[in-house]
Amino acid sequence: MLMPAGSRREVWPMTTASMAWTPIRLRELSVPNRVWLSPMCQYSADRSGAPTDWHIAHYGARAAGGVGMIMVECTAVAPDMRTTAQDLGLYTEEQVIGHRRLAEAITSIGSVAAVQLGSRVARARTACRGRMTGPGTRYHRRMADGSRLRLPRSRSPAWPFRPR
Repeated sequence: MLMPAGSRREVWPMTTASMAWTPIRLRELSVPNRVWLSPMCQYSADRSGAPTDWHIAHYGARAAGGVGMIMVECTAVAPDMRTTAQDLGLYTEEQVIGHRRLAEAITSIGSVAAVQLGSRVARARTACRGRMTGPGTRYHRRMADGSRLRLPRSRSPAWPFRPR
């Protein structure tokens, strides 16, 4: 908050920096502070798309550092929604077990675990060109007659305030 020069700060005794470390309640969810970790793609999932020990160490270190909520990186909701072969998934029992293990590690330290769900067909299709072979891509599919099935882009904008 900008204050005129020479004015006193009696109305707001708490500074913005100190407010960052105060708890916040969002409906039924209590978060220990307002410092949250944005999702960052680590590209470290195992071949099946499950979280690895790397994820436990990486996110656990952030939780130990005092982050209130940790948003785990973009996680695909279907096998062909992964943008790379190293992306996380959440559609098999093995992946659910891995995510449960990761969430327990984060919450046992005192942070709140959250996950960014990914289902962007266009992103998955374009991100994989030339970099991924095998399962985990929505790039063009070969039909029985040898032609390619092109998957359409979503009609909804990714961001409502996109500059024109």
